[in-house]
Amino acid sequence: MAEQPQSRFPDPPETIGELLALLSRPFRPDVIQQRKIGGRQVSYVPVDAVIDRLNRACQAWSYRIVGTTWERMMLNRWDEGRGRTSPPRSLSTW
Repeated sequence: MAEQPQSRFPDPPETIGELLALLSRPFRPDVIQQRKIGGRQVSYVPVDAVIDRLNRACQAWSYRIVGTTWERMMLNRWDEGRGRTSPPRSLSTW
């Protein structure tokens, strides 16, 4: 019988409480990245860090695309106190 490869992740949580604790744990500061959007600095967690967290918590998760939509939306840039700072522009999104 072939030996099962060892997972690079520890054993998954055994209770819902342990699972929620793992998924709710704050990300380390060195994982959180920042980016400027619309003149504001925003913090975000990169998708690879989220996938790693899910792998550690569940080890057997997956996803499927259940539908897509194509929309056109208007983007406005606003500045508190001054109102609109640039003309609206159209953006196509999925």
